[in-house]
Amino acid sequence: MIRNKIIPLAILIASCLNRAFTKILEYGGVLESLLTLCVLIKPKTFISNIKNNTPNLIFTTYATIILVYEILFYQYDYLTIRRYAIGTYTIIPIIILSYKNEIKSFIRRYSKVIAAIFFIISFINFEDFQPTMGAQLAAGLFFVSLLYTKNFFNALLFLLIFIILSSGIIEMQSIYRTPIITFIIAYFTYISSNYFHKKNYKFISISFFTFVIIFIIISSGIFKEHITSIIIGIGGLLDNNSLIDIGNKLGGNFYTTRGDAAGTANTRLIFWRSIFEYQFTHISSLIFGYGYQHNFLEVTLPSMQFFDKELIEPHNSLINIFFRFGIIGLILFNWTIFNNIKHIIASQNLTTALPFIVISLLFISAEVALENPHGSLIFWLILNFPIIFGKYQPKNI
Repeated sequence: MIRNKIIPLAILIASCLNRAFTKILEYGGVLESLLTLCVLIKPKTFISNIKNNTPNLIFTTYATIILVYEILFYQYDYLTIRRYAIGTYTIIPIIILSYKNEIKSFIRRYSKVIAAIFFIISFINFEDFQPTMGAQLAAGLFFVSLLYTKNFFNALLFLLIFIILSSGIIEMQSIYRTPIITFIIAYFTYISSNYFHKKNYKFISISFFTFVIIFIIISSGIFKEHITSIIIGIGGLLDNNSLIDIGNKLGGNFYTTRGDAAGTANTRLIFWRSIFEYQFTHISSLIFGYGYQHNFLEVTLPSMQFFDKELIEPHNSLINIFFRFGIIGLILFNWTIFNNIKHIIASQNLTTALPFIVISLLFISAEVALENPHGSLIFWLILNFPIIFGKYQPKNI
């Protein structure tokens, strides 16, 4: 049936698109159409899930009220609508939960097909492919294979895909630091939380395999640039010259078309500071949000030059939500996440779910994630993997 394939198709498309892809199209594209079709195919299930995810509906309603206000009192165009879209993507987890059985069945049956598609897309390396999002999804599927489907071979496949995507090998670029750091933190969070629990021999085997790969990479020197890139990137993010100097001494601050590690990380810090400075000096924006009239750079850093400012986001979706919707909107959005985590705790052991929570939350804290439908779909999917594959479904879902 079409409903068994439509969500997996949307997810695969999401993992392949560039974070700016949606903004290139005036009123959205194929992914928005697929998600809308998902609602139309199972309207009753979707409506029943809305009742159990009230915070999501409240956040979208608040975002819509701001849009209506701006349409009534200000000029607006399609860019206004595109900026408003971040307020509607909290509907996506409701769609995911409406198709949880289909997603679970598809991943169990077609994991190797998904892995093959990842490999093909990676090596084709077409223009709109976004390795950061694909790597995050590969990390999520790695933990699914390891902790839920218990398929050792599939876990190795997705681990390999994750390494390929996040390393920048295919594009001959510098390492994608966010997915690498996110994966490491999620991995050690799980190991630490399971230290006193019964031994998971498959997990121990995977850990051994992973550390062998890391040892080979470090000792061979092939990925020297990537290791120093992480150190320099963290130094830039923290505005710490000591870390940058250490990275430079180890291997140098490599520059690619994506910029150098210290510079790109420090630029994010500048973005975040400028938003906080603006919000805390404009009380109405602090409480209710700036809205959708302009890109954040035009408001907070008007003198900063970019080729197309509209394609630039703060690289932290939570800070972006704070800018667009103020303290009220940030509280409402965090409510949607806490509500989701409450369902996760109700569905199973929180320890098993920790890697997925860590990956998803770090993803939206350091990337352009929730500003587009593909990033939002991947974020909510990873966060909901424990509910989709949990032994005990929450009573209200």
